[in-house]
Amino acid sequence: MTYQEPQRRRRYQPSKRVFYTLWVVGLVLVLAIASGWSDVVLNPWARSLTGDPLLTGTWKGDLPVAGGGQHAMMLRLGRVPWKGGGRCSNCATIEGTARVCAPDKPPDGYAISGRIRNWSGTEFRLDAAANKRQPGTYTDLGRLDGEWDGRNTIRLRTEPYVIVVNPDGSTTLSSDMQPPDPEVTIELRRAEGDDSQTPQCP
Repeated sequence: MTYQEPQRRRRYQPSKRVFYTLWVVGLVLVLAIASGWSDVVLNPWARSLTGDPLLTGTWKGDLPVAGGGQHAMMLRLGRVPWKGGGRCSNCATIEGTARVCAPDKPPDGYAISGRIRNWSGTEFRLDAAANKRQPGTYTDLGRLDGEWDGRNTIRLRTEPYVIVVNPDGSTTLSSDMQPPDPEVTIELRRAEGDDSQTPQCP
């Protein structure tokens, strides 16, 4: 009786084609993230390959003020560039500028930052930080809770308050000039063809 040595199973080794395919897929993913293509999936409100409306861009409307009047308002929104690193739950995802234009007064400028509250961008929150102001009376925007219809209209809910900038640069609240209804809704429409980074008063 002859002894036969058992055959050893050959260890599976991926072919060069598999390695090449994985390398190509990885390269495509890296390029997609670096070029912003990932925004099409992760942030459809900021980027579209099919020409769908975006939340980013320039918006124009009117801010209701005390006394029943309105001041023209322009808002420019943009996507905060991804800078790499870990995930930040409190970092801004949207930023921009705003201007409120009152008659016979210099434009009142704001720096805008905020966060998108859902995947589609139809709900968001913005904080408006006023730029340096000349002495005078201003309607401050404060925090704005926003809704976007997914097309050409956004609505901002806020509780604006009137402040007085004194000659020495200090500010005081003007209690007798506050709006009777603390919360107002600002409706803004998309400004077609206006790509200016800093919206201008009419």
